[in-house]
Amino acid sequence: MCMNSAPMKSHQREVSNQYKEELLKSQNLSNRKQSWIAELGVAIPTLLHYEKLCTYTEESDTCIKDIERTIHHDFDQKFREKMDKTMLIRIMNAFMVSQSPTAEYFYKQSHSIMLPIIAYVLEDELLIYEAFRKIISIYARGWCGKGIKGIRDAINKFVFPILQEQDNELYTYLKQNENKHILEFTGILNSFHRDAGSDPSHRQEAIEPLLRVWDYFVILGFEWNIIILIARLKLDRISILESQKLALTKLTHENVGNVLKFASLIYLNIDADTLQKLKEHVLYS
Repeated sequence: MCMNSAPMKSHQREVSNQYKEELLKSQNLSNRKQSWIAELGVAIPTLLHYEKLCTYTEESDTCIKDIERTIHHDFDQKFREKMDKTMLIRIMNAFMVSQSPTAEYFYKQSHSIMLPIIAYVLEDELLIYEAFRKIISIYARGWCGKGIKGIRDAINKFVFPILQEQDNELYTYLKQNENKHILEFTGILNSFHRDAGSDPSHRQEAIEPLLRVWDYFVILGFEWNIIILIARLKLDRISILESQKLALTKLTHENVGNVLKFASLIYLNIDADTLQKLKEHVLYS
């Protein structure tokens, strides 16, 4: 992921992202692992160092319950069979121990949502640990450990201003009903769009739409969590305004391509200053 701090105009962004867009178009399970490793800059830690971190912590019991619930409720049988829960818990404990001196990245439920997805793609325990550590503490730092305050900040600093520019009617409704919908916003932003699997009827196709979205996070940046949310809000604007409920259409194999294309259009229409602040919010806040 590029961490260049210089803002770019939309046409410059379009040119600079061409190679990444080609990568996203050709992405599949066979090359996804290598591209994730390359984009995240994953360097495998020594086994001795890693084993020293694999210690039971005060958060371990909560972590175990959350991981088991996530795997059971959100994914199909094939995904569940691939997941080694004992390994996931070791990785989570190692991460919490590695961060404990700062006490900045204490365990959050969103961590248990992210870890199985990373594990599904990368497979190797040391690779998974290092990728998870870098995502939580660097690339998606602004999402981690902030709770509902972080969600409110993201909504008021970015979701609402971008919507106000692009869809004033939808912005006005959501702004007036912010408190009513804050829990839905929290669930959507903290889920990293895993909701493709929340309906049992979708579980058989849940993983591929989810991985398509995560390709954008890993290759283009975790600020796309916000951009994809805005795309989904705009695509569902009629049902939101008519029903006055923030119930977004589930991501499926059939619709995820259109959602991502629409998100790309939204991205190109965000002014450079706002986009730069969004990137900084995700990386540093």
